[in-house]
Order: sequence, then structure tokens, then C-alpha cells
Amino acid sequence: YKPNLFTYLSEYYAGISTLGMRPVVILDTSAVIDLEAAFRAKYGALKGHQHLEQLVTTTASRGLRFVIPPLILTEMEKHHLYHRRRNIPEISGATLRQLKEQAMHTHEGVTSWADPEEAASVDTFRYELRGLYYETISGRKATNDPISENDWSVIDTALAIAIYSAGVFKRNLEEGIQPPLRGCSRIAVLSSDRHITFGLEQAFNLPKGVRLADYLKPINIKEFDCNEP
Repeated sequence: YKPNLFTYLSEYYAGISTLGMRPVVILDTSAVIDLEAAFRAKYGALKGHQHLEQLVTTTASRGLRFVIPPLILTEMEKHHLYHRRRNIPEISGATLRQLKEQAMHTHEGVTSWADPEEAASVDTFRYELRGLYYETISGRKATNDPISENDWSVIDTALAIAIYSAGVFKRNLEEGIQPPLRGCSRIAVLSSDRHITFGLEQAFNLPKGVRLADYLKPINIKEFDCNEP
């Protein structure tokens, strides 16, 4: 038995509008490929892009924001152009167009890392995470299929938004803003790549990363039924 991905996301995002939070979904290439394949298998070759519509529907009343790092968007374009399953592009033109139109390729949380006051702390955290990751990863993912720059871009983007949200929460408390989570993000990172989900899970094991689990959830979609509920 596998739980349904869209039901799980609906429950994850439930109630956040009351808290003043913003729903964010970060997509990596593996997630888009697998979601598209699931929808093609269920609804036909021309319907693969509808997984995006289902993601939007899951949180429609709460203003879902897609975030796709630039390196990942470039990777998706390559999979559209050069990678095929049963003679159909792994990522359809319709999906790629929708993502280019709808997705943010940066986020105020990412741009905030350029702030000199934040940069030193963030760089230390990223360095510590990379050290912990390489110490703990094992098996094929450590040797034959090592983590890539693209994978790190997803991890770093997710952490940037979570760190930014934690900072917003702290400022709201100091200024007496209610509800204190107003302007924070609740983030789901969808991936089929163990590098990404494992890397984010390791971040929560660092002292500076414990609080980030309040804003961020890595989701390995291989563990879910990805059809429309």
C-alpha cells in the first residue's frame, strides 16, 4: 500500500491560510518525469502535464507557488529535447511551457542569502551540511551515482526559503505581529532522487537545521501513489 501523494499534500497544507503561511512546492527533474509518467499511464500520452494542474488544485485556495532552481529548469529542457520514453519526450512540451510560465526561478528566501548579515551564517550551515552528507551517505549513491551540482541547487533553494521563513517568524514575534507565521512558507520538496531527500533530512540533524523542519518537508514520491485521488 502507498498513500496518495495529492491527498498527503492536501493534508500537509491544510489550515495554512489561517496561519498566514504561503504554500511552496519545489520540483526537481526526477519528480516531474515520474509524475508525468504516472499521469500518462492513467490518462493517456497527451495528459501527462495534468499532474501540474492537480498540484495546483491541491492547494488552489491557498495560492500555491512553484519554485524551480535555474539549473533544474535547464535540466528539464534537456529531458524534453533529448530523453524519450516510448518515443515520447520524458517531459512534455506542455509541462515545460506551464513550468516556465508558472514557476518562480528564485524566491525572496534565496535572494536574502546575499545579505551580508546572513551570508556568513548561511555559508557555515551549507558547509556543515555538506560535511555531514558525505560522512553519512553510503552505497551506490556515494560511489557510482554521487550527488550533483543540480541536486545541491534544490537542497540549497529549499533551505534558503526555510531559513528565510524562520527569520520572518522571529521578527514577527519580536514585533508582536499576529499570527506570528504570517509571511512564512510551508515548503514541500518533491523528488524521486534519494540524494535530495537524504540531504534535506541530514540538514534537520544539524543544530542550526532542527527548526527548519517546521517549514520544510522533503517528499520522495517513489513512496507514494501519484495518481489523482
